[in-house]
Amino acid sequence: MNNVDYSASWQSCPALAIPGSACGSQPQESWHKSRLRAGLQNRKMPVDDMCKSIAEFLGTRCEVALKADTPLTDIPHGYVDCDLISGPALGRLGRSNVNEFLGHDAVTIVKRTIEGEEQVFCVMRQSLRFYHDDRWMIRDTCHVSRDVAEAAVSAALAQTAADAAEHVVALGAKLPLHSDMKLTSRTLRKYAVVGMGRWCSKHWKQGGSLPVTRSAHK
Repeated sequence: MNNVDYSASWQSCPALAIPGSACGSQPQESWHKSRLRAGLQNRKMPVDDMCKSIAEFLGTRCEVALKADTPLTDIPHGYVDCDLISGPALGRLGRSNVNEFLGHDAVTIVKRTIEGEEQVFCVMRQSLRFYHDDRWMIRDTCHVSRDVAEAAVSAALAQTAADAAEHVVALGAKLPLHSDMKLTSRTLRKYAVVGMGRWCSKHWKQGGSLPVTRSAHK
């Protein structure tokens, strides 16, 4: 485009997922294919007519979106999304905020010494909620046991596929992992591992000079 770089002030991609969505830009890409393309039945028309057709379709979709529940916020880099700390926004989607995790004793701390320095890992469920009787409810037991937390951290730090598989099995999967991909997928999605320390930071760096790349992580 005439050698001009276009950049938004923040991005939504796997490197910077929308808070609480557990995903990046893929829902939008899916919408392009499943809704936008399907809604524009006749795509062989003059450009002016195509633009009018798209404007009418998107106008209708916008009205529907405005009547829906409050969406998750796509926060520019440098701001704090208060919904992550507290508030009902994540709960309506079956996810959990920070106060809920802390209030239900749902975070288990694991410490490991790596390259001579202690690193701290927090292990928790992806969410404290489950869907029952047409509503999201908090689990009775949210705590992650010490054995499970240790296995989750070991799986995250594994250097070989065989080593990772051993620890993933300890979390509930079975060997070979590909023999039951649904079970393996559920197992990997069940827990989250968050690492803190200089070694962790070394592998999770912000980079780039443009706003969009400063928001990204490597």
